[in-house]
Amino acid sequence: MNLHAQTQTPGVWGVIPNPAGLDQGFTEMVFLTDTIGYIYGSTTTSGHDMERTNDSGVDFTQLTIQTTLKAPTFGAHMAWPTDQNGYVFADTGHSPANTNFFFRTSNGGTTWVTSVIDPSLQLQNMYFPTPSVGYATGTLTDGSADFVAKTTDFGNSWQKIYSTTNYAFGNVGKLHFIDANNGMFFAQNESTNQVNIAYTTNGGTSFKFVPTGSDSTPNFLHWNVKDSSWLIGLDSVYRSVDSGKHWKSVVPYDTSAGPASIGAFYDDTGFVFRQNEPIVLMTTNGGISWTSSKLPTFGGTDDTVAPPRAASMPSAYTCYLLTFDINKTADVMYKISFTKPGGNTGGVTADGAPEIPFAAMFGNNAITFTMEPAPEARSIQVMDVLGRTCASISLTPNATSGKLGISSLRSGTYFAELGGSVVKFVIP
Repeated sequence: MNLHAQTQTPGVWGVIPNPAGLDQGFTEMVFLTDTIGYIYGSTTTSGHDMERTNDSGVDFTQLTIQTTLKAPTFGAHMAWPTDQNGYVFADTGHSPANTNFFFRTSNGGTTWVTSVIDPSLQLQNMYFPTPSVGYATGTLTDGSADFVAKTTDFGNSWQKIYSTTNYAFGNVGKLHFIDANNGMFFAQNESTNQVNIAYTTNGGTSFKFVPTGSDSTPNFLHWNVKDSSWLIGLDSVYRSVDSGKHWKSVVPYDTSAGPASIGAFYDDTGFVFRQNEPIVLMTTNGGISWTSSKLPTFGGTDDTVAPPRAASMPSAYTCYLLTFDINKTADVMYKISFTKPGGNTGGVTADGAPEIPFAAMFGNNAITFTMEPAPEARSIQVMDVLGRTCASISLTPNATSGKLGISSLRSGTYFAELGGSVVKFVIP
């Protein structure tokens, strides 16, 4: 297919026109960079179809997987932790009967490797925080329980790490992991239908379940690495700053426009899209406050945008939306771009303004921090993804570096704060 890009004003949503018609039926989309992305679904003309773009959706190339796939009816069927490493699962519906196949690529979909996984594990949602480590939720083939499975070998094999008859994961268990150890997913209480958040901070060794107070359809969830807050989309958009113990509605339900059914985030910047009307809500502070706007019309005043299908935000400066044109029976892609702040010397920025250059580097069993000198004594506070202080490093006046031994810290993602600047680092 051949799309032709439309000139777009920075900071304004614009359509990526497709005169030939983007096939109807794509339901999943992920962009790994501001220009490289994938779309996936059961299309009207190509059947089960995955395609790649290298130029922000201007052109797409169909990827060939070495079998005919049959799409599951719901769930997240593909995952791309990098622009080259991709994964997809499906029951092909042919010999051997009811076999669960898993496909992986390490070259952007040019070639695929197939593995057969435990036939009892009906994978329905998956997420890969790293190229080798992935998680999936689903329902056992015999329907006896719902499960969480994990792979540590690039999807070649999967092990069931948790199962339950008290919660349903299969059709609601959308996942979001910020690294190999810390992640969350939706879980519906079988007795009350109340939606819970299940989360782990130890790579799935254990899970904690916290109720959301709602029994509405779960749409999206996001763990903000900057301040450890959580955002979830149900009937309303809710926010928690204490690992789900308390929730606050930050985007209320709209009786006309409907719930916020699709969300895309990058750290504390993100967008949510209303189900019934082309309304876009944006936050730049992790969901504390929101602004509202409308998607532009395209191709004439009679065109109608149907409910959003998928959204992806590969950086703080670009977001994509996949939706559907009712009149043309074709899918439509939108894009918004923001100008990257200039003059940044490598330090952390806030609201587009450069702050004190502050960096972290891992090596020799220690984290070395570098910063510009200051005449006063200072300290670096190190926190985990839940916002808990793990260490403090004292800096003498005019210090330009500090070091933290990692023997007392387990593997995972951490944040260091110095004078309002925050830097993220990972201990492998």
